[in-house]
Amino acid sequence: MDEKEYRVAYRDLNARPCVFEKAMLSRCVACSQAHKVNIAVREAMGCGTEAAQADCLLFKNLLKQNARFVLQLNDLNQPLPHAKDLRMQCGGLTGLKELMQHPSRDPSIPDNDVRAWIVAGKNWFGGLNDLPYQQIAQVIARFKGRQRKRE
Repeated sequence: MDEKEYRVAYRDLNARPCVFEKAMLSRCVACSQAHKVNIAVREAMGCGTEAAQADCLLFKNLLKQNARFVLQLNDLNQPLPHAKDLRMQCGGLTGLKELMQHPSRDPSIPDNDVRAWIVAGKNWFGGLNDLPYQQIAQVIARFKGRQRKRE
């Protein structure tokens, strides 16, 4: 399957792609709304509901805006290189998890469910726009992806 055929099959089989697909496929987080889609020998992630996808898209855009300095971005309209996108996704979601699992918050928030963290963040802070992105950006700055092995 060439890349063009793959893209067509991807759109046909995955009508609602997961906004945090890279983080899901790298297994740094999980989500109750995510489901795996196999296309030939590749994996993709889909989202269960439009509302969840919309919340995640808003959160991802806010992450990108608020982590510009950490990610060394000059133009927010340019797509992120894979490593920076993965760093933003995994670090940002880990930062949100740390915020929501703080002892002063609801102890029933699941340990590994992006959807639960986003809903809890909206409820606790009054909306995704009001999250403390400076604290989340600090976690993005600390996030280290897989290190290459030296020969």
